[in-house]
Amino acid sequence: YPVMLITTFNVADLAGKMLPVGELMAKEGGNLLLALAGLRLLFIPVFVACAFGPQAMRSEVVMTVLTFALGISSGWVATVAMVTGPTRVAVHEQESAGHLMVVCLVLGLTAGALSGWLWLLG
Repeated sequence: YPVMLITTFNVADLAGKMLPVGELMAKEGGNLLLALAGLRLLFIPVFVACAFGPQAMRSEVVMTVLTFALGISSGWVATVAMVTGPTRVAVHEQESAGHLMVVCLVLGLTAGALSGWLWLLG
């Protein structure tokens, strides 16, 4: 079951990365993207409810659907940020901004992977 959830997340993440960015994000970019990224925090209490909440929430189907939704939103938000981010700075700073974004993305992925190991060890 854990392997299925990991696969579900990764397939959904890939699908989210392939979704179009759209004109709205190109124009509204920053504030809307920040709000959508912040809304992803709502997944935390929902996943906690799936693990420790009412019996109706403790379903493999519910957990799989939530994992898929988390993956889709993860891929889409990351892609929109990487595509529109450099356009938010002056032209002469766009290359540096892109590099900084890649470094931050890699550090975030590394921190997430390491915290996953700590979760397993704890």
